[in-house]
Amino acid sequence: MGKRPLASAHGEAQVERFLFRFALPVDGAALPFVFDEVIGFELKNGFAFEALIGMDILRQCDFSMDRRGFCRLSFGG
Repeated sequence: MGKRPLASAHGEAQVERFLFRFALPVDGAALPFVFDEVIGFELKNGFAFEALIGMDILRQCDFSMDRRGFCRLSFGG
């Protein structure tokens, strides 16, 4: 999709943007839940991640944490 400016803790840089599909497995289901098209961007050197999930995905989910610190992300309901 071309390059766009991205501001981060490392400063501002021109990064490559991509359109892709994102899916997460669902407990007990044969098929994963597929989210709508997502616009992502290239992670530059210095990041130890293959991908970061942003608010465009997280706002479609419910997050809960119990008293022991165990977290659960629910989606597709």
